[in-house]
Amino acid sequence: MRVLHITISMHPKSGGVAQAIRNIIINSPTGLHEVVCLDELNVEYDMHDDFIIHKIGRGRTSFQYHPGLNSWLDRMLTGFTHAVVHGIWQYHNFATYRVNKKIPQHKRPVLAIMPHGMLDPYFQKASGRRLKALRNDIVWALTEKWAVNAADALLFTCEEEMLLARSTFSHYKPRKELNVGLGVMAPPIENENMHSAFFKESGISNNYWLFLGRLHPKKGIQILIESYKKLCHEMQDIPYLVVAGPLDDAFSLQMKELAAGHSQIIFTGMLSGDAKWGAFYGCDAFILPSFQENFGIAIVEAMACQKAVVITRNINIWREIITGGGGFLIDEQTVYSVCNLLKKIQLFSKLKLREVGSKASATYLMNFNLEDCSKRFISMLRSV
Repeated sequence: MRVLHITISMHPKSGGVAQAIRNIIINSPTGLHEVVCLDELNVEYDMHDDFIIHKIGRGRTSFQYHPGLNSWLDRMLTGFTHAVVHGIWQYHNFATYRVNKKIPQHKRPVLAIMPHGMLDPYFQKASGRRLKALRNDIVWALTEKWAVNAADALLFTCEEEMLLARSTFSHYKPRKELNVGLGVMAPPIENENMHSAFFKESGISNNYWLFLGRLHPKKGIQILIESYKKLCHEMQDIPYLVVAGPLDDAFSLQMKELAAGHSQIIFTGMLSGDAKWGAFYGCDAFILPSFQENFGIAIVEAMACQKAVVITRNINIWREIITGGGGFLIDEQTVYSVCNLLKKIQLFSKLKLREVGSKASATYLMNFNLEDCSKRFISMLRSV
């Protein structure tokens, strides 16, 4: 068995898809997996990967058109028993479909597509995405529908993602749907260096709630900041709110302006390594009031660090988390609702929060531990 993963980018800053691919591969035998992507040939990821990554170079436009990918796949695709396209809406999916279609049936690899939440109806219904939704309708009709329905299987990270994908587009008729799950690496053992590194970035050491991720409208960060400000007017001795994420675009600067004058809201910028783990281990709770989240690797990392998580029903793994008792569910994504839940959490004892955190850790081990999920991925891929 040889598996080729096809994606746009493997750069850690590109988002959750690159990390998901690494999580799938990390516990596998050497040589089982390879990746081809559209990163620049000389790009450095500043991390060690013990599997082969073929870099083709950046594509043109946001569609990432790159004829060199066709040439590479023409030469190499039949050397693999299985191919998995990660993500849709860009050229790598259509290119793989076209190349695979030309290969004689008996020489084709098993071809699967893993959408990573990109078939979620949210993206077609969100008010700020009308033009993008129209673009998706057109691209679906021209290319993606054909690629999705021709694939041997669609792979999903959780049951909710699989169910939602069925409701988004007409003529969605995949040959097979598989909930393969997704594992997250266990955190390193807590140590003092982590707390020191986080303190260096934030200036605080305890009594804080943590938001960690991209500062993007769909993450609900604006509602969280407004809710936190409201709560500070209604209660005293509130934990700090640490907002950890890149501060390199206009929206993140708007969020800093929204929080201006509130000394208890701390923006750290993007955290990694010891500082990131120190943030997880030291927080009282992890909060992500997202409007759409296919999986939420940071949520699961917080759970693995034995932290209670505050989430919404728009996070596709919410059922597993709430069933396991590892978190709290926001009723509605309004300032009133978020503020009330934060108020409730603030009134809990430290012991109560630790109990919820213990259940979060048990839920992680039951549903999202890396070793079991990696084995499940390979087993289910073999079954196609």
